[in-house]
Amino acid sequence: MTAEAFRILTDPAIGELIEAHLHDDPAAFALRYRSNEYPTAIVSAQLKYLQKSRRKLPAWYEARCILPPRAYEQASSEAAAALKPYAGGTCLDLTAGLGVDSWHFGRHFRSVTALEADPDLAAVTAWNLRRLGCEAVQVHAVSAERFLASYHGPPFDLIYADPDRRTAGGARVHGLEDCSPDLPALLPRLCQLGKRLVFKLSPLFDLAEAARILPDLDRLAVLSVDGEVREVLAELAPGTAAGPPETAVWLHTPEGPRRFRIGPEAQPAAAPETQAAAYRYIAEPDAAFYKARGLASLLAGEYPGLAAVLNYPDGFAFCGEAPSGFPGRVFEVIEAVPYKPSALKALLRARGIRALNVVQRHFPEGAAAIRQQLGAAEGGELFLICTLWQGKRWAYLARRI
Repeated sequence: MTAEAFRILTDPAIGELIEAHLHDDPAAFALRYRSNEYPTAIVSAQLKYLQKSRRKLPAWYEARCILPPRAYEQASSEAAAALKPYAGGTCLDLTAGLGVDSWHFGRHFRSVTALEADPDLAAVTAWNLRRLGCEAVQVHAVSAERFLASYHGPPFDLIYADPDRRTAGGARVHGLEDCSPDLPALLPRLCQLGKRLVFKLSPLFDLAEAARILPDLDRLAVLSVDGEVREVLAELAPGTAAGPPETAVWLHTPEGPRRFRIGPEAQPAAAPETQAAAYRYIAEPDAAFYKARGLASLLAGEYPGLAAVLNYPDGFAFCGEAPSGFPGRVFEVIEAVPYKPSALKALLRARGIRALNVVQRHFPEGAAAIRQQLGAAEGGELFLICTLWQGKRWAYLARRI
């Protein structure tokens, strides 16, 4: 966002215009006012991102904050920010961006120093934080590299970084050394100035790779919001980390946050092939447990008395009884049959089923191909769960409970 766009969007008259058209279709607004004196493109873009922010950033929406498109797309959601359990005296955010994480830390630290290298974005972020009533955060228009080179104050209780994972041309990168700032290059200085370091990594980042390249790694946390992995956090404890890092799963759910510690992965023995149809329930955990390779740990730690087996380390859990409070989806099996499209089509016709939700893991065909083979539409209340069991294809007609 340019300084001129910021000036326009902070004009009270433009604020009134946005408020008057807040629920209008942004594209229709742009067409309607294209010959007017209004800065139509800037206003319609703000309308678009304010409307998008109602779910991702509800506080930003209510405060009518300014939302630069790229900064908005790269920002954490409020739900993901709220899962970060850090608190203390002082915090340094090396990469403030739109300021969502800085805002969250500002509610749990006495003071937060937030850095943003882009001066125009820094001005927007400071303005937004004032609108949100966040007084603990001070925004500085300076790069992380320049700030760290010139800083001579006391260490920070927490240093946080969410590096930019896009090149100047807009291409995505995932390696830490390819991001901006280059955290591996800054690591020696960060270890001098931070009692604890937290780096936000790409959801696609390999956890084993993080443990290999980051010294003093104390914990890896996989964050999921409403069943989708949103962030991976690498937490370093300079000079004090001992042993292999802990792995954790932190979930945002409609019932509130849930946290799990993932122990050493112990694969339960798979049931014999003859038992493929013997289980009444199938449990599919939140995606974060697949990322953390933590399904077996979840079953052993949270459901030690449950009669359950896994068909793969990262497959489904087959249970003799429904696990209560399971962090994911639980299905009751209606019928289990070997996967044979002609027989399945006959089964669906006999039951009057025209639409299905297909869920598959470790299966040769994708969901769309399965529906096509069965001549079934997508949707409805029933599920068809497809997976391999002892190397053979099985299908489970089920309902979610």
